[in-house]
Amino acid sequence: MDNRPLLEHADNSAADLGTEGQSKNTSRLKTTVQPLIMVLLALYMFLVGLSLISTGMKVLSGPALDRFFQEIKEDPLQGLATGILVTVLVQSSSTTSSIVVVLAALGKITVNDGIPVIMGANIGTSISSTLMALAHSQSDDKREFPRAFSGAVVSDVFNILGVFVFFPLHLLFKLFFNGKGFFELITGLFVDPNSQKSGTKIPNVVKVATGPIADLVLKINKDVYTVLSGPGMPELGVTETVQNKFGIDYNIGQNRTRLAVAQKIYNEKIAEASLIKGGLMKAVGASNAVGGALCLVIAIGIVIWALLQLVASLKKLLLGGAQKALHDSLDMNDYVAILIGILMTFAVQSSSITTSTLVPLVAIGALKVEKSLPMCIGANIGTCGTSLIAASATDDPATGVQIALVHLTFNICTFLLWFPVKRMRQVPVDIALEFGRACAVNRKIPVMYLCYCYILAPAIIFGAGIHESPVFGIVAFTVLFAIPIGLWTKYLRPVKLGYGVFELEPENDADVELLPGRGRNSWAATEEK
Repeated sequence: MDNRPLLEHADNSAADLGTEGQSKNTSRLKTTVQPLIMVLLALYMFLVGLSLISTGMKVLSGPALDRFFQEIKEDPLQGLATGILVTVLVQSSSTTSSIVVVLAALGKITVNDGIPVIMGANIGTSISSTLMALAHSQSDDKREFPRAFSGAVVSDVFNILGVFVFFPLHLLFKLFFNGKGFFELITGLFVDPNSQKSGTKIPNVVKVATGPIADLVLKINKDVYTVLSGPGMPELGVTETVQNKFGIDYNIGQNRTRLAVAQKIYNEKIAEASLIKGGLMKAVGASNAVGGALCLVIAIGIVIWALLQLVASLKKLLLGGAQKALHDSLDMNDYVAILIGILMTFAVQSSSITTSTLVPLVAIGALKVEKSLPMCIGANIGTCGTSLIAASATDDPATGVQIALVHLTFNICTFLLWFPVKRMRQVPVDIALEFGRACAVNRKIPVMYLCYCYILAPAIIFGAGIHESPVFGIVAFTVLFAIPIGLWTKYLRPVKLGYGVFELEPENDADVELLPGRGRNSWAATEEK
């Protein structure tokens, strides 16, 4: 009996199985491994871009940002606006709070001067999430952009609600407690005025990781910048002991000879020195202004590419079963999510990274808006860890630590007010969902929100602080509140009237899900249908 046909059939079957196995492996590589690599690469380049924005702004402005802080004394409105604007510019609330900690430790500003700045930094840091949401604006899925916007706004709304409550409370306490605000009184209970300087220092994980690439574009001269932004030009009457690598003596007192020597060294080695130490900008011989500006242009290009690539790769990675598995893993206890947010943010030392990473997950439906809030709260608390440790290494650790404790106490108090009670917790979530519905009506709403919250509103607040005229203040705050009320009347209020305002009568559940909170399980992931 000839068994060759059977053997040939078996060989063909084995070959088919082998081909099928190779096909599955190739498919898995394309749908899982490659997108995962691109997600990690895009996230890394996003961090590089943010790092370059911070470096570019420091070089471009020199010590101007730090000097700017010193002009806000006794004016909480200017302090609040400054915290927002500076954090938006440097893309890091940690940088803003660190500047405040250093200036307070040097005696340039008081604890009370720094409190409004810390509150403003908490608002300004949310701009990274909003920028991440804008990357979803060109998606073919009509639900994706409104969901992304809601996911970005929820953290900002939570922080703004905290400022709305505790900023007036801070001013009220100053009236009745000899000029001491609410948070200054609380944190003063935990600070030892005789505490000694500690050498404790932790490495910034993000800077260590992104430094080699970022330095290829522009490496800042940290030694020069530290002196420029800290003690500055030596002056008569100063009796500080400031460590620096240039031999500048700041223990001047009334000794004019010592002052002349110190100022000569400062002018030669600091005032006339370049802030650009290495990288491409150093190679082309760029000045501080040109190098800083070019660095910003390159950084913005990197951030835009990274955001678009991150969104596209996450979509590929989270199709099908992967999305459901991720959704299930993120559906955890709220307080566990807060703890994870704290640990993640402390590890990377940036709340912007944590909150920005959540936005694409909300956009594709893998994470609900109400489930992203606890991790955002954890990010707010976790970002205070770095400033606490850094403050203990300043020359005046008591003042530095107190400012850092203000940041921590503000975030904890906001959490205790708005989160434990379910009805209170739902307020920022509902407001964020309303913004998402408005975005579904008019896709320009996120841009309007971005310009108002991070540019126009702080500019109006800052202007109200500069002008002492009560008439100007009344007009400024009338405009400040008239703009959002007008936008709410035009875009948000009609959403509550029904689906007809959308010019889109929902034919099925997929269309209903265009409206956050209107669909099944409030924008729940589609796999639950």
